Amino acid sequence: MKQKNNAPKKDRRNWKYGSLSVAISLVFIAAVILVNVLVGVATDRFSIKFDMTSDSRFAISRETKDVLKEMDQNVTVYVFATETNYRSLVFGNEIVEMLYRYQAASDGKLTVAFIDPLRNPEFVNKYKSEVSTVSEYSLIVEDATGKFRTISMEDVYYWYDSTRTRVVGISLERRLTAALLWLESDVQPVAAILTGNGEIGYGGLVSLLTDSNYQVISLNLLTDEIPENVELIVISSPSTDYTPDEINKLDKYFAQYKRAIVSIGAESPSLPELEQFLGEWGISYGKSILLDSQYKIGNDYSAVASSPLSTSTDTLLNGITSYIIAPYSRPLTTLWASSDRFNGRITTPLLTTSTQSYAKPFVEGETISTFEREDGDVSGPFYTAVLTTQTTIVDNITVEGGILFLSSPYVYNESLLNTNSYGNMTLMSNVLGEFNKSGVKVNIKNKSFAAPELAVIGNQLTVILVLLALIPAALLIMGGVVWYRRKNR
Repeated sequence: MKQKNNAPKKDRRNWKYGSLSVAISLVFIAAVILVNVLVGVATDRFSIKFDMTSDSRFAISRETKDVLKEMDQNVTVYVFATETNYRSLVFGNEIVEMLYRYQAASDGKLTVAFIDPLRNPEFVNKYKSEVSTVSEYSLIVEDATGKFRTISMEDVYYWYDSTRTRVVGISLERRLTAALLWLESDVQPVAAILTGNGEIGYGGLVSLLTDSNYQVISLNLLTDEIPENVELIVISSPSTDYTPDEINKLDKYFAQYKRAIVSIGAESPSLPELEQFLGEWGISYGKSILLDSQYKIGNDYSAVASSPLSTSTDTLLNGITSYIIAPYSRPLTTLWASSDRFNGRITTPLLTTSTQSYAKPFVEGETISTFEREDGDVSGPFYTAVLTTQTTIVDNITVEGGILFLSSPYVYNESLLNTNSYGNMTLMSNVLGEFNKSGVKVNIKNKSFAAPELAVIGNQLTVILVLLALIPAALLIMGGVVWYRRKNR
């Protein structure tokens, strides 16, 4: 009997399944095209932006989105360059894309406009006549009333250190959000940096004060009176003592329940007049340098790491999850218990060194021969930040003033402020925000795309060595043992 030929049915079945596959493929392709078209329409119509990068380099923070949402008036960000030229800069794409994300999140209140300075010199010169630092690639942030702030190209970048020779990321979000808050604020407090006694190390703080909506002025108490509108004074590690007349000016200033930040590091000489005055605020600076063989940066024993006191609930410590670095510190001693009130003043310790730290006494003018622990060194921990406050009642309103004492001016060193792995920026942003009557507080970290050298503190080095060396070595040894046993079976 002949077997029946089923070839035509198989062909029809194959054609049927093949047609179905083609149809499904066409539907899938059409769906992909439709989704792309809809996404394109959405991004154009509603300014929707997506950030698919692994390090979220285009994203803006929740804090910035809240600021944009609460803006009361329209703002224009003028970029003095063509978009093509700006994108050609180091991290130029990241800067431009972040600007567009501001625009997208503002609900139409913020507009980004690229202005070619070669084709529009009159437009650029209008701002140059008021701010000499305006140049190509500068950003002008201007509201509808004509009030504006300039962000230079240098300030857009996140630099490796204060020499500003190596770019490792961008600071655009911090600068731009601070500018928007400044435009919205009706009050701008004045901060005075005292400069008449060889004060040092305040450069990083000036930039931070500006971001926090302060107008910053320099003041020499030897020749100047303290203006009535000054709300914050900075005394940054003087190299010569204050005169009785200068102390008298400070006394009158604090009688108005105002604020100050005081730091006296190990590099400062003896300052008997100033130190006696500070003693009235419950603080004494020790005649020694703080060192730590465990909790420090690299091999620098003087770059001690401090952490918030576990017993402190002060708002100045909010959000601090990493160490605060304070090189060349002196130990702070409180002259009365934090639970006591002396002359209406209360001291609150905020930061402390580790139990491994020690204080090495020094003689003024002599060089310390070694940072290693020796007989006569005093064991820690020690306070590195203390807040002394005084309060009064005016028209049924509580008014508070006081001084934040820091163990070193390097707490607000620009390089340490700009290192995201340290808590220095968070601490100082909290301080300036708390001391600021306008309520402006900017606590946005820089975006790092080419990270600086790894910052290793204390026993973190041991953990890193275990992860990077010992564990892989152990695995190699185990693998070798297994291979050897199998080979000799």
